[in-house]
Amino acid sequence: MSSQGWALLQTPFWESLRPLLRMDDDSYYFGKAFVEPEDYKLIQETGYLNPSGFGTSPGRLLMLFSIFPLCIFARATLVHNPRALWADVLLVSGPLTAALATPALFEVILVGLILLCGIGIFAGDLRKPSLPFAPMSPKRPSVIRFLAEYRSLMMFCTCLIIFAVDYQVFPWAFSKTDTFGYSLMDLGVGCVIFSSAVVSRHSSAPFKPRRVQRDSLIKRILMLPLQPLIALYHAWPVVLLGVLRFLSTTTMGYYVPTSEYGVHWNFFLTIAAVQIFASIIPQRLPTNLLLALALLITGLHQYLLTSPLSNLEEFVFYAERLDFISANKEGIFGVPGFIAIHLFGVVSGRLLFALNYSKNKVGDIFLMVAYGVLFFGTYYGYTFMTDQMGLLPSRRLVNMPFVLATTFGNLYVMGVVAFIDCLIPANREIPLFMQGYQNSMLVMFLVGNAVTGVTNYLQQALLWSLMMGTVGGDTVLKAKINSACRWSMDVPVMFMNTWPSEASRVPDLGT
Repeated sequence: MSSQGWALLQTPFWESLRPLLRMDDDSYYFGKAFVEPEDYKLIQETGYLNPSGFGTSPGRLLMLFSIFPLCIFARATLVHNPRALWADVLLVSGPLTAALATPALFEVILVGLILLCGIGIFAGDLRKPSLPFAPMSPKRPSVIRFLAEYRSLMMFCTCLIIFAVDYQVFPWAFSKTDTFGYSLMDLGVGCVIFSSAVVSRHSSAPFKPRRVQRDSLIKRILMLPLQPLIALYHAWPVVLLGVLRFLSTTTMGYYVPTSEYGVHWNFFLTIAAVQIFASIIPQRLPTNLLLALALLITGLHQYLLTSPLSNLEEFVFYAERLDFISANKEGIFGVPGFIAIHLFGVVSGRLLFALNYSKNKVGDIFLMVAYGVLFFGTYYGYTFMTDQMGLLPSRRLVNMPFVLATTFGNLYVMGVVAFIDCLIPANREIPLFMQGYQNSMLVMFLVGNAVTGVTNYLQQALLWSLMMGTVGGDTVLKAKINSACRWSMDVPVMFMNTWPSEASRVPDLGT
């Protein structure tokens, strides 16, 4: 899509606000860093919506996802020191930030990364493709390196996007869709759940020695009704985070779109619900049964959404918020879809762990074929449902097309990163900031949410000009460099506003 096309997507937002704000001069708002709270709330209510739904094509999203492995390859072949923070900024976080915030420069960034990878290839610092995959570091051989790279980059981009969405520089077409369609932010929660499921206990349990079962069969049967309560007990930290988030946003008057999860529901409660369900499933349940269970859950959920008997889709989109269930209809009725995504992630993780533990080439080929069948199966299922059945993906519904699209996107990124990992020397450690994200994913996500919340509480981010974002972002970046080296954390997520965009969500029409 051309830069003019991207800019065209932004125009309806500001034009729709003009009669509401009774304004004649756009420069009045962009010339000030603060407006009246009532006017800013109107801007927020419209500024976070993406009514077009399909502002981002699937091909463009796949091209955007291709930047992940290119950054990894360029970083691994050009700079060998895993603690070189400057290389992480220039070759990993910098290109990712620029690509997400500046669609007009996307092709330039992609070509530049390809050229850098070409230099790395000609440098000859590669190895012959082989299996099993390399460990993350010699000190932690049990962690597969490419999984650590994949999960760390997913979390980095998640923290980056939730901060960038509040600024003019972030493209409106990447924002969450309102009804049907897909965008970059729509895939965020699904990617977090999928990447966590890939390395969960259910994924690695079949490859660990069996523990001696000391409890009698009768005792285990009697404990079955208590499994949900036990699961809730183990998930209490995430539930507590969800409650604290609701209380903090309500107390501070922080704007949260109700179309995301509802009035009281949030991301953490969705994670807790998925975690509770996952803890009930036996860890050693066969992989084919897990795949069948994922298809059954998302298929039944899709039937309830579209069936005239239940008419759940209309309820989620149009029902008034009168009680707790209707007030949180998006969050509650989206849980089955996220459970299906989790199960697809477990199936993918088992295939990758089996490939890592495999000791013969026939088994390797069989497992790679199985991964390919899962990859193309989700793609075919998505295209069949959208083209033949007329079902469109929806983030608010978390319907079957959305589940398949999220699974396909993650399988694509993970597969390409795995292939890149086969070409990188086996003794090469992943960069320091990736290790930080891999070792503390929940902490990093909490830090990202906290920084985003504090920043938006202290200033009206949607009105910040590009110059103010540049100065503020660079200041924060310089202040965080030393702590990033010390705590294995890469916090250049704060400077995504340093690249001007031709397609900012609230274009500065007054300049």
